[in-house]
Amino acid sequence: MKKLIVLSLAICMFSSCYAQKAIQADLYKINGKRFKVTDYGAAANSDKIRIGINNPDYKYENVPPPLPKVEFPYPMQKKDIHLDNDKVKKIIFEVLKSKLKYLKINSEILSLSFSLSENGTVLNINYFLNQKTYISVKDIAEIDERIKSEIRVNFTGVDYLQYYVINYSMPAIFFGKL
Repeated sequence: MKKLIVLSLAICMFSSCYAQKAIQADLYKINGKRFKVTDYGAAANSDKIRIGINNPDYKYENVPPPLPKVEFPYPMQKKDIHLDNDKVKKIIFEVLKSKLKYLKINSEILSLSFSLSENGTVLNINYFLNQKTYISVKDIAEIDERIKSEIRVNFTGVDYLQYYVINYSMPAIFFGKL
């Protein structure tokens, strides 16, 4: 009987490690990098509060990016931006592998919006997720670091040469059933 009680307590303690926590709007410092959490409130048809996490040290965070290099630029087309979405997903799933079961149960969604340089480097990533989530700011910091070091973007055509910063929103990652 004692063993059963001890085993039950151990299981309860283990499962509480992944308890869903609300991420508070604040400035976090992880591994020497700063991450700003912004509360965007509930979406129009949802009661879940959405938050955004980004790097406040990104040079265009509080100011608009520079104007294009030419007066009347051609708009960037999504088909000309070749970011390996599958590789980004693989990085995210590797970082969150111990939490995937809980993310699926909670049907969580993670959206990423990239700021890219004309040479294909990732300058900044904005992350959007529910405030009550199993994903922590520390997880986002690890994902951010890996994506910036492992992902390079290619472009086709010449339209991208007209811009200093190119914006790209990746399709949302759904962890559970819709």
